[in-house]
Amino acid sequence: MSRMIAPDKGCIGATVEATGNSYRNDAKGFLNVDNPTDAKRLREIGYVSAGHTPKARRYFVCDPCNFETWLNHCPKCDSTDLRRVES
Repeated sequence: MSRMIAPDKGCIGATVEATGNSYRNDAKGFLNVDNPTDAKRLREIGYVSAGHTPKARRYFVCDPCNFETWLNHCPKCDSTDLRRVES
């Protein structure tokens, strides 16, 4: 199963027309896709796979929720209060 993030923050689900499968975001905002063909089609329209990201030497840590990200914006809690970490 692949966990995916929508390209648009307002997205609450998706339907893949080729297979007819519908997916809804879970409580954390992730789309849990169990069909590899559906995951491929969703990637083609802008969805990205969550997790499985290699550790970078430079990254940011969100102070409110301790989430680690490469961007200076937390996708988990929508905070911009992040600190830069270099290892």
